[in-house]
Amino acid sequence: MNASHVRKVLLPVLAGGMALCLALPDVGRAAAVYPIDRASMLAGALFDFKVEFDAGVPESDISLTVNGADYTRVLKGKARYIADEEGKGSAIIMRGVSLPAGDYTVTAKAGDEEKTVTWKVSATGERKAKNVILLVADGLSVGHRTAARLLSAGMTEGKFNGRLAMDTMPHMAFVGTGSVDAITADSANTMSAYTTGHKSSINALGVYADRTADPFDDPKQETLAEILRRKTGMAIGIVSDAELEDATPAANVAHTRRRDEKAAIVAMLHDVSPDVLLGGGAAYFLPRSVPGSKRKDDVNWLETFRADGYTVVTSNTELQAVPADTRKLLGLFHPGNMDGVPEKRHGGQVSGSARSDGHGRHGPEYPVRKSRRLFPGGRSGAGGQIFPSPGLGTRHLRHHHVRQGGGVGPRLLRQKPRHLAHRHRRPHPFHQRGGHGGRPSARHGHA
Repeated sequence: MNASHVRKVLLPVLAGGMALCLALPDVGRAAAVYPIDRASMLAGALFDFKVEFDAGVPESDISLTVNGADYTRVLKGKARYIADEEGKGSAIIMRGVSLPAGDYTVTAKAGDEEKTVTWKVSATGERKAKNVILLVADGLSVGHRTAARLLSAGMTEGKFNGRLAMDTMPHMAFVGTGSVDAITADSANTMSAYTTGHKSSINALGVYADRTADPFDDPKQETLAEILRRKTGMAIGIVSDAELEDATPAANVAHTRRRDEKAAIVAMLHDVSPDVLLGGGAAYFLPRSVPGSKRKDDVNWLETFRADGYTVVTSNTELQAVPADTRKLLGLFHPGNMDGVPEKRHGGQVSGSARSDGHGRHGPEYPVRKSRRLFPGGRSGAGGQIFPSPGLGTRHLRHHHVRQGGGVGPRLLRQKPRHLAHRHRRPHPFHQRGGHGGRPSARHGHA
């Protein structure tokens, strides 16, 4: 059978399958319920409950039950009825409720609309660990681990010649972090799944994406950092080689439909007030009057954090000088993302094979270098495993990033790490000099 014949046979079949999918009958109008069907959550964790109806219905015609009982008796919150939500139908919302451990069935009815969802609420066991450090290797998958094992140890006759340190961990598990609204996912809703236990939509942090236009009114899910701050005396720290407002670190505190609301996320960081914040993203902490700031208001969050008792540092020298009894620490070492590429130097020059184009894409030898840094052989011991990956190992952070920091304000924002010099044929506006008294350029709307 030749290729032409295959195409003639398969194309009508595929087209018919697509038409069948597109023509599936409507199973009836159904309300939207948040948390969604099969949601899993932690006992005692706070969440917002919302039901959206496609039609406008009187409040008296709405029936909402949880395990057969009226929802207000079970959720014990104050409900708000919205007769017409932005012209899209009626809604009921209840903020900041929680449930004890158990299985729950929620049924919403109004007119010809009906929706039933189930929730599983789980309690935690007896506390055994004193401290927990969550290391997030962004994008690390089974395929990456397999490649690292091949590159670091090799394979002979179908057998790996060595193992990674993480392969020796006594307990391993897979977690699904899929999207509510797509088969793909991004850093926002996947990290949000880690920190809240709830699945969500692409670009969403700590919320279920509802139908309203406001990116801050969506039904919230309490994050692990917020739970710890509310219920325990444990210290919280967030350390990243990205902007602190970027999706992965921000998912510890943020609640917004749009991950790019970075100016607002700084306020959310302040609301939770982790004891330690170290990373990039200084441009969103500074008022718009400062050249290089990315804010559109005059709020100076650096001074706000200082006023609330934070020690603020912007260089490795300042970081190393921080007293041991410091209780609150904010370190901002770059206006944007810090360079997470473990590069090898030759006489002060960056090795070409490990270079990045500034968008996270690297040369063909980069995986080899990265695997050797991420998974060094023999770097595990009886007390645990050591993974000096970019931004996760303090040694790498100290030697490759923090020392490049500048000072607060314009001095911080104009500082350019030496090992970023190869990245841009045209200097980034933050780092241009000349004609501004040494300050960053205001071109392209960055000032």
